[in-house]
Amino acid sequence: MNRIPPIPEAVLTRNPAHYRRLLYLGLIMLVATQTLFATSNLLMGFAHLVVLPAAHVVWCLALGVFIYYSRGDLLARPAVRAVIVALGVAPVYLTIWLRHTVLASSGLDWIPFQGIKLMVIGLGIVVPGPYWLHVLLIAAFAVEALLLWSKLDLAVRANVSVVDEPMFTMMFIVVALGLLAFRWQHDVLERRMLALELRAAFVSRMAHLFLRVRDQFNTPLQTLRSGIALLEARNDLPPAAAERMQRAVDRLAALNNEFVRYEKAIRWTGDELEEGELDRWLTSLEPESPESEEKKSAAKEDRLRP
Repeated sequence: MNRIPPIPEAVLTRNPAHYRRLLYLGLIMLVATQTLFATSNLLMGFAHLVVLPAAHVVWCLALGVFIYYSRGDLLARPAVRAVIVALGVAPVYLTIWLRHTVLASSGLDWIPFQGIKLMVIGLGIVVPGPYWLHVLLIAAFAVEALLLWSKLDLAVRANVSVVDEPMFTMMFIVVALGLLAFRWQHDVLERRMLALELRAAFVSRMAHLFLRVRDQFNTPLQTLRSGIALLEARNDLPPAAAERMQRAVDRLAALNNEFVRYEKAIRWTGDELEEGELDRWLTSLEPESPESEEKKSAAKEDRLRP
């Protein structure tokens, strides 16, 4: 029967610094995309289309400041990251829609859906938010591409290069979802590996403890054996009592032999993980004392004070 206690979800959660880096990387991707849109619009002579991408860049910088000053435990919450990702990506839909609407009627030669292809691949690779949110965002780009295709009649416009469209853009959507599925499977395997590593470290630490216990009662065991033999030699011990004591000593000796079997398999160099996950897990197993609860409540009140 498995007697190892369950590992809390908080221990298996990634370090908040990991999510902070992913959020920064996502903002960099958004800033680069909008900068590309703004530069292209400016070179094509549509200065009024620069306003929205520029405003989105400023908005991304504001989100970056919020992420920088946010607590780590706040960014570790999936709901908070979902809101940040949604607020960062939402303006891109409007930018793409306005750009396609203006360029479709401008008479200039251009290729549609370039921004959509870039965004969906980015959402499949950089995953700071929950996976379900990224699936919805990618699906929303697919819907936007189909709406633009039908509303603007891109198939019949002479200035629009629509070779293999919109199927080519839909292939990008499928590839992005595949990348997202691969990232999800990778995270699941990583969490399983971490759980196995934690359990192995737990077992190893308990083995260290049992071997220390073995070393502590090894000498008293030898003393008991010598004492029983001495009492039997002097006939100071009744045979029934001597037999019971000998059986008890034999059981202790058998337990000691079990420890000896696995002693060479134990590494004595320490099994603590780099991030201290095992210590956090073991700490979570300890019952909290009233003093620790009072300290937590006092710290919470201090944070809430203006």
